[in-house]
Amino acid sequence: MDTMTWALGIGFLVLILVAGAVAFAVAGRKKSGTEGDLVQHYVTASQLLTPVESEFYKLFLMIFEGSALVCPKVRLSDVVKPIGHRNKSEWQSAINKTARIQLGFACIRLDDLSLLGVIELVEPEQGDRAQRDAFVDRVLGGAGIPISRIPVSPEIDGDQVRTQLMQDFGLTAFEEEA
Repeated sequence: MDTMTWALGIGFLVLILVAGAVAFAVAGRKKSGTEGDLVQHYVTASQLLTPVESEFYKLFLMIFEGSALVCPKVRLSDVVKPIGHRNKSEWQSAINKTARIQLGFACIRLDDLSLLGVIELVEPEQGDRAQRDAFVDRVLGGAGIPISRIPVSPEIDGDQVRTQLMQDFGLTAFEEEA
């Protein structure tokens, strides 16, 4: 066998190996689901807030007008950070636990953008949330963050909600916050 035949044989073998590796990589990506494949499985959510949440959101905007920003659907991990954990694993576990919990609304002071407090709507049909609510209360209480639990009823009494928010957030008047 001459050198030319030997070089062509090696070149052909390398070409076959490269083509096989590329085919294997492409087949593996399709099986595991590429980002392009996953993207097609999403649709636009029709609304960010439920009708009940929307009604209360509008009320909160009126109550806090000029003094606070009302942010709906905020994760607990957005308002608290874990401290005092012995290692990264414990810290990550604490972050994961708070990241799974979504709060109803967070109220932010307009003057300095600090957290004023958290509002949770309490609906009778929410099922058993006692363990979740107790955890949220412990975490927010430990961080010194006021929480106001507003009961949902067919008739919304704006004055009653305003009074409860002022009491729960320790305010004398919302205008003083501006």
